Amino acid sequence: MKKVWLIFANIRLFCLNLLLMSVKPEISLIVPVYNVEPYLTECVESIRRQDFDVFEVLLVDDGSTDGSSRICDLMASGDSRFRVIHRQNGGTSVARNAGVAAARGRYIAFMDSDDVIHTSYLSRLYQIITDSNADIAMVKFAEGESLDFSKMSLSEKPVTQLSPMMALERTLYQDGLDTGPWCKLYRRTLFDKEQFIPDLLYEDLDFITRILPSVNKVAVSDDVLYYYRHRKGSNIGSFTLKRLDVLDVTENICKRVEQYGESLQLAARDRRLSAAFNMFILLGANGYSDSTASDRCWDIIRSLRGGELFNGKVRLKNKLGVLLSYGGRRLFSLISRIVRL
Repeated sequence: MKKVWLIFANIRLFCLNLLLMSVKPEISLIVPVYNVEPYLTECVESIRRQDFDVFEVLLVDDGSTDGSSRICDLMASGDSRFRVIHRQNGGTSVARNAGVAAARGRYIAFMDSDDVIHTSYLSRLYQIITDSNADIAMVKFAEGESLDFSKMSLSEKPVTQLSPMMALERTLYQDGLDTGPWCKLYRRTLFDKEQFIPDLLYEDLDFITRILPSVNKVAVSDDVLYYYRHRKGSNIGSFTLKRLDVLDVTENICKRVEQYGESLQLAARDRRLSAAFNMFILLGANGYSDSTASDRCWDIIRSLRGGELFNGKVRLKNKLGVLLSYGGRRLFSLISRIVRL
């Protein structure tokens, strides 16, 4: 009897996979994978548990040298919704672009391979974007070093709809809109003209600020449906001089928004000032206090701090930084390390 049940279960799974293969997915979920063997199974299992059926997953193995490649192939072998793309290591941006190029869905979502998602992550994003007819739907995320599913939940608050310029302004002021590619669902056509730039740190900030002006509207929910794992050794979790890319990214943002008027110009200046504050402090904490990079940050701070105190949209954190900066470079450096601005 047990053998009969197993045969029936296998036939049912086979038929289900055939059905799913014949249906064009609504959502393509793209997951770049690079040396995340301890976390990858948890990530994929959270995808398998989705209460949304019409989706595909593209696991883009970016030249992993641990057991991640084998896990990708194993996970895809029994589930036709999963496809694996093996490629030479080119970085996260290249992996995401490869996933988009291979995607068949009407909408695109992203996920990091060491994170997990709520069972309603895809279904809720799909509901938000279709109900609002927006080009981008957004939800919130929880974060920590270890997984805590209790931090994820659906919200009873209504969805907020934003114009592209309002969404861009709030993003630049860091006012509740995160720049990460995850926690979002994008209309596929947005990627016809824009891609992630290879070999660029803070490529997410660069990408979202390039793409927002071209959308019709953005729908934002307070649902917390994504868990971002803090992991030692990640690009943002450790300091290298490569992190100075953010100064170039924010400089380019300032240039791009010149065409959109004063309100967005002020928002872009504030985001650039915030980046300069952050890098100046990190440089000092990592032994680069007297470097040319530190000089560059301080020059940016001095050139952009005027007017920040009287801008009601600037965060208190930046205003405190401005006030401290008027005490001089040494005093700012000393106090900022103590209070960790």
